[in-house]
Amino acid sequence: MEELIYVSVLGSDGKYVLMSLLNQELTVDVDLSALPCGENGAFYLSEMAADGGGGTNAGAGKGYCDAQCQGFCCNEMDILESNSLATAMTPHPCKGNACDKGGCGYNPYASGQHNFWGPGKTVDTSRPFTVVTKFVASSNRLTQITRNYIQNGRQIGGGGTISSCGSEGSTGGLTGMGQALGRGSK
Repeated sequence: MEELIYVSVLGSDGKYVLMSLLNQELTVDVDLSALPCGENGAFYLSEMAADGGGGTNAGAGKGYCDAQCQGFCCNEMDILESNSLATAMTPHPCKGNACDKGGCGYNPYASGQHNFWGPGKTVDTSRPFTVVTKFVASSNRLTQITRNYIQNGRQIGGGGTISSCGSEGSTGGLTGMGQALGRGSK
């Protein structure tokens, strides 16, 4: 049975917190040891309005939206789509109602790193670790998204870099994703 748990970050004013992530990093501690193949532990951001306007009450709550256009269409950044045997990070830029639904994800295994992710591998998913995602920008324009890990006090590189994403014209591409990631407050 699939269990979905949505968490929204609300400020003291009761509104969704809008984060500005350009030239910032986002870290999250995870333990995927009990999450088997076929399950998805997802941690993602979607560009919902602070007051919950628009969208529906599905998913994370009032005003929910994502790049699959549930509720309505909005930029979505999948920070972590993982289990103990597989992982990906995937930007899904949108321009109006045109979204890159498949996204331009990075998956270490699909990129030839077959010993990178899993129990006993470089990122040992049988134990907790920290996911570090950096949103690198130049002149307020997102130029790349990078992924590293920290486990047992050790920095682990090689988690991936995304430096292009879909069509700038039809879905906004990496530029559009960067605009969405930069709209919040620090």
